This record gives sequence, structure tokens and C-alpha cells, in this order.
Amino acid sequence: PAWGANYAVPDLSPEFLSDDSFRSLAHAGANGMFIYGDFILYAKGTKFPELEHPDAAKHLQTLREATERALNYGVQLHYVAVSPKLPPDHALFKRRPDVRGAQISSQFGPIHGLCSSNADALAFHADVMGRLFREAPELAGLVCIIGGESYYHCFMRVAGAPVGQTNCPHCRGKQPEEQIANLLRVTADAVTAHAPHAKILAWPYSASYHWSNEPHQLKLIDRLPANVSLLSEIDKEQTVQRGAITKKLWDYSLDFDGHSDRIVAQAIRCKRRNRDLFIKTETSHGIELLHFPYSPAIGRSARQWQSVRALQPSGVLQRWGFIGMFDSAAERIGWQARWDPDFTPTGAAIRVARQLVGDWAPQLVAAWTHFDKAVHHIPVLTTGGYYIGPAFLGPAHPLPVWNPPEAIPKAFFGNFYYLAETEASLSTARAAAQDNLTLSSTAQLEGPADAIADEFAKARDAAHEGHKILAALKTADMPPSIREEFVEQQALGEYLYRQFRSTVNVIRFLHLKEGGVPLTDKRLRDIAQDDLENARDALSIYQRAPWLNHKLRLDVGVPDTTDMIKAKVKLLENYLRDS
Repeated sequence: PAWGANYAVPDLSPEFLSDDSFRSLAHAGANGMFIYGDFILYAKGTKFPELEHPDAAKHLQTLREATERALNYGVQLHYVAVSPKLPPDHALFKRRPDVRGAQISSQFGPIHGLCSSNADALAFHADVMGRLFREAPELAGLVCIIGGESYYHCFMRVAGAPVGQTNCPHCRGKQPEEQIANLLRVTADAVTAHAPHAKILAWPYSASYHWSNEPHQLKLIDRLPANVSLLSEIDKEQTVQRGAITKKLWDYSLDFDGHSDRIVAQAIRCKRRNRDLFIKTETSHGIELLHFPYSPAIGRSARQWQSVRALQPSGVLQRWGFIGMFDSAAERIGWQARWDPDFTPTGAAIRVARQLVGDWAPQLVAAWTHFDKAVHHIPVLTTGGYYIGPAFLGPAHPLPVWNPPEAIPKAFFGNFYYLAETEASLSTARAAAQDNLTLSSTAQLEGPADAIADEFAKARDAAHEGHKILAALKTADMPPSIREEFVEQQALGEYLYRQFRSTVNVIRFLHLKEGGVPLTDKRLRDIAQDDLENARDALSIYQRAPWLNHKLRLDVGVPDTTDMIKAKVKLLENYLRDS
């Protein structure tokens, strides 16, 4: 999706998804956009009246109109469908207990999917998907995430069962790959009966954590129906070494610019089976720097695009829904990678820099090169989980100067929207949740705290070199368009440096505190003094680049960044005064 575009079904009317979104996509050389959400919103005329939605006809009309509006700009919509997840006492299960599938692991009480080996449950999928593509014939395709979320079957996220097994009494003892392939066959046949052009993509995202006993899902590829293609990630499941830390890429990485062993094996198998391969990547965005609209490590992004190109995919899903697409330096690299047959990473970076800042391109590329090195030192994907810790909150992240440890100020709480994945379908209970955004224990880190801090310190120092190059530029005499671009580049470069600086401070402070060092110790006070200076200096970033404010995010609920920094400054001032 474009930045600010709604992609959640059924709200795809011009009020939520404007034609400007499609114009932006076309401008960037993209010919598709994904939409996402519960497919029971489109259920009518099925075998299960208990699951039919009273507004399904209206929702289908809205979807059809959105596909037609998008097509005016050469853009087609691809639906990432989410299956029903229902409480065990749902009216459908009371009437038809045989269609109740596996219990899904959830923190919000027991929920179940539909049984993926039940003929009527499979027919329900076919009824909904067939009608969907019959009534919205310009819909380009269906993306079925059959790994760890979204398109559920009886081997996905099963509560209390080992990987590859299930608690569904009807599916117990069966082979996951056979059941999943059959669900995909029923789905694809229903779709292509009405829309032969439609692409049906099977995406085994995180399958090895939830049902696959082999790392590359080759047995699934062997069983996929002829009218189903594979979609898989360029980077996931690879292991790399960053200093003393073995870094597991369990999700999208902007540090790793190669192709994983897994995607290579999958590409070879797809070629052997004469099956189309689609690749999921991120356009200079990754879990490591989840708040950045794009990472200024532009050369690294260009090299990752080269890795995508090398596998010759049939198509690319180039962004998930963290931050939308916009006309950034990173998107311009992606445009060239997709459409220039003579693409080279070095040439593309120089060309984009010249497009953006003209004669000042060498200085910009020099700064990007330092940012490339900085990002390459990031030793972990997250500092505590999605949207948690200083690698997300940056210089707004507080130092844990409080006692007891659980006394975390409420200024640093938000809402993790993605956890709604484990709620019952159409539930809104999670909307009121308050989630801790802070790294409050080194146990949240994936590795030894001292070694992780050491690598982040190298990232900080490299980013500082890039920041100094950009900060030294005198922009007052530049043409307005170039000056505006440098404001963006300077803000991103400084934010990268100050985020790494804060990350080092938080981890080292926590490590010492957990080691029994009293809060009055000079080592902790010195860290606090540095972090106070960093936070104060960071405030001006959000004045120059208000689009970096966390409160503007659409994929997670976060307080205003300047309010968090002010709360942090007050905490540190009180700590340094009283200790």
C-alpha cells in the first residue's frame, strides 16, 4: 500500500482508499496493491449461514468498485485473506461440531478454525472465494499465508501440540502438507473457475515455527496444485554472524543483502516443478529499524534488490503494511531494480542521488555508505520484540531508572495491533489494550547484553560519520527542491545515529543495573547524562521532520514522540538530581 492508504477490508471506498493511492503506486512503477482482512465479511449464500455477514453484498460492491478504480491507473488488488477464528461455543459449532477444527494458540481465550479436512468446511471456503472473484472479476489474485497466520488450517498455531501435529480430532495423524495442499486446491479451483487470470499464491511465512518439520517446505512445493504459485521471502530463516552474536533472521531484515539458503532451495524446487515463484522483500525497510519510513542504507538496499533479481521471480511483493510506499530514495532504487535491465547497485545509488540532489550527490552517497556499514552491525532483529525497545522508540526510549522494575511510566505504553491475529474474528477487545513499549530486561534480548551493546556501539559510530557528512552541508544556498531533500536525508541520518546511541545506553544501563550496580554508581550516572543530552538534542529532529513522530503510525498505537521525550527528560533530570 501507499503511505496512508487503508488496505483493510471492507473499508476500500474512496473515503478510506483514495485514487491518490493508486496514482502513487503507478508513479513508483508498481502494478499491484495488497488488501487484507477477514474473508467472512464477504460471506453470503454459503453452507454456513451462521458465518454469513449481513453487509456482505455491500462489501462486495465496495470491493468491486475499488478494483475498477485501481485499474484506471494500471493497479490491481491482491487479497490477503484471513480465515474465521471462532470461540468453541459458536452457533456454527453447536449445530455442526464436526466442522470445528484445531484450537488455535491465543492469549484471549480458546478459539478454533474450521476443520481443514471437513468437506463442508472446505466447501465454505470455495463458496466465499468463488463468489468473491465472480462479483469482483478485476481482483488480481489471492494471497494465502499458510505458514503461521491468516489462512488457517488444522496444523497452524495449534495450542499445545508440537510442530507438525494437531489437536483437531479429525486431522490428527494426517500429513500437514497434504491437508494444506488440498485446502489450496479447493480454494484455487473455486477462484479460477470464475477468474482464470487470477494468481493464487501460497505463502509459507514462518511455517517451520508452526507446522513444517523441514526448513524449506519442499514437500509442500511438491504437492501444490498446478494453479497455485509459491510466495516466499528473500531473507527469512537465515543465520548470520555479527561480531560475537549469531543473528537469526526470523523476519524481514534490512541488514542482510543476500538471498537465504531457504529461498534458493525453494527457487530450485519451483523451477524443477515448473511452478511460478514470487518473492517477498522490503524496500529498504526491516524489523531492525521498524520506525524508519526507509533506511538510509541505500546501497545495502540496492544490493538486496540485486539478490531478488538474481532469482528471476515472476513477481515481487515489495512491502508489507508497516510503512506505506512513497516516493523515497529507496523506492527509486526499487523502481530501477524492477524495470532497468542493466541495473547495478552502485550505479543505481549514484543515479538516484543525482536525481535527488544534483551536484551534491557525492556527499549524499558518501553518507549512505557509512549508513550501510552501520546497519550491517545491527546484531539482533528487535530489542525486545515487535515495536519494543530503543530500536523502535529511538531516542525517546527511557532509561530504566525506576524501582521497582515493573514501575514503568505509562507514557511509554501503546497498542500492538498485530496481536489481534490471535483474537476471534471481528473482535474489537484488543483495541483497548495497553502494551509496554520498553526494553525493561536484558532477558528480552536475543543474546548476551554486553556483546549486543558492543555491536550497536559500532553501528552508532558508523552512523555518526554519515550524520556528520550531512550535518556539515550548508543548505541555505541550495535550490528549494534540493534543500527539502537534504532536510529529509539529514533527519534520517541524525535519527539513525541517535537511535543507535540510545540503544547502546539502554542496554548497558540495564546490564549494569541487573548486575547489582546501584543506581547511585558513577557508571550509571554517566550513561544517564549522555542519554539526557541525546534526548534533548533529538527533539529538534521532530520539528524538522514531523513525519518521524511515532503517533502518525497506522500499524501500531504509539504516543506522541515529543511527549515521550519530555517524559524521558524529566525522568533523567530527577534521577541525576536525586542520585
